[in-house]
Amino acid sequence: MTPLRVTALTMVNKPAAEVHTALLDYEQVRPALLTEEFTDYQVHGTEVGWTLLVDERRPKFLYRMFGAHKRPTWACRAHVEAGELSVVERDTERPLVTTWTVTPNGETRCVVQVQLDWEGPDGTRARLREKLALRKTYETLLSNLHEHFEPKRPRK
Repeated sequence: MTPLRVTALTMVNKPAAEVHTALLDYEQVRPALLTEEFTDYQVHGTEVGWTLLVDERRPKFLYRMFGAHKRPTWACRAHVEAGELSVVERDTERPLVTTWTVTPNGETRCVVQVQLDWEGPDGTRARLREKLALRKTYETLLSNLHEHFEPKRPRK
C-alpha cells in the first residue's frame, strides 16, 4: 500500500468562523453538501458514517457489460475532532484521514481546503483512479459548500 493524498480548495465569501461552524453541522448542513457518491449517511454522536463511491464515474451499463456487479465503495465511519478553524475526520475502519481547514482571507472571506490522506493500492492505474475520483467528489462537495453560502441567482 502506498500513502496517497488528495487536496481541493475553494474561496467562500463569509467569515471563517461562520464557515467552520457550518462544516461542524453534521445534522443539517453537511448532508445538504454531499454528492451522489455519498450514501447511507448517519450521525452517531462524535462519529459520522457513510458509504463512499471511490471509482471514477462511468456509465452503469459498462459495469453490467463487463461483469462487474457493483461499483467499488468504502464504508466509512469517522471520528470527528474539531480544532479552532479545522475539522479532522479519522476513519475507524481504514487509515483514511480527512482534514478540513478554514483560513481567513480578510474579515468576510475565507479559503476552505479539504485534504484526504489514505493508504491506497500499489497499482498505478488503481491509484490514479482513486485519486481522480476522490478529487472530483470533494471538488463538487466544496462547490456545494460555496453555493450553500452564495446561492446561484436565477437568470432572467
